[in-house]
Amino acid sequence: LTLTQSIETYTADVTRIGLADAGDSLDDANFEEKSANATILRAYSLLEWIDETLKALPTLRTGPMDTFGDKLFLTEINSNIVTAHDAYDKMLFRAALKAAFFEMQAAKQRYVQNSSGCGMHRDLVAHFITIQALVMAPITPHLSEHIWERLGHSESIMTAKWPEAGPVDDTLLRAGKYLEAVTSDLRRRLKAKAMPDKKSKKGAAAEPVAPVTLKKGFVYVSKSYPAWQNAILTYLAGKFAVSGTLPDNTEINKDIKEMPDVKPNMKKAMPFVAFLKEEVAAKGQQALEPTVPFDATQLLQEQSTYLAS
Repeated sequence: LTLTQSIETYTADVTRIGLADAGDSLDDANFEEKSANATILRAYSLLEWIDETLKALPTLRTGPMDTFGDKLFLTEINSNIVTAHDAYDKMLFRAALKAAFFEMQAAKQRYVQNSSGCGMHRDLVAHFITIQALVMAPITPHLSEHIWERLGHSESIMTAKWPEAGPVDDTLLRAGKYLEAVTSDLRRRLKAKAMPDKKSKKGAAAEPVAPVTLKKGFVYVSKSYPAWQNAILTYLAGKFAVSGTLPDNTEINKDIKEMPDVKPNMKKAMPFVAFLKEEVAAKGQQALEPTVPFDATQLLQEQSTYLAS
């Protein structure tokens, strides 16, 4: 596939997205045609949503941006502005694309779902569309220019400054990720309950299964880890604070098996350690904190409508 063929087939901006997404490391870059096709659909869906939303702006909610969804969406936008700027500055275009496009779109989708009851805030939606155009302009200048014109600007987006990020609330971001994880797990469990698998005998056709109507569900929140898990967390947090890394499993196993609270639970201890190592790799030191910096029960109660949607 030549550059000319790619532009003719996928457009210049989609080609630029594909090249940015090809990788930032020293490994061979791969332009994925499957991804290019998916990007066309994403770009079309984005433009369609923007057109529909701009037409509906006069009907959207106004007043203070004080719902959980409003505050989370705004801090996610600010976080992505910072992350994208740092990536562009280092010429890490794949990382920039992730923050400026994929993460921004995911945040928008969560906000739309979270606002199903109270409705989206007019000024916040307009702010998102503006930021989305600006942070993607280095990669998709034509798409961003089109969005910029739809926002009513007469000058080119190429003359606009990089947006200034507002404050980023890390606690709010963590609460949002927690809510999303609980929501995803709850929906997976509800789907499994609503459509139970009906195993058939070997060689026989599966019997039809009538869907189950579920009227309520229960979410249990633990305020603390069991004593043996808490002991492991404290031990690993201490090691991480000193060296910035976690010891190998041999050393961990040797140290924790003598702990009074851990010793009776050694069969479950190392799987828990493996889980924590994965969490540390993804989230850093905060994964080793024994409690979360927000009231999980209150959060889930306030977002019960979203959980049930």
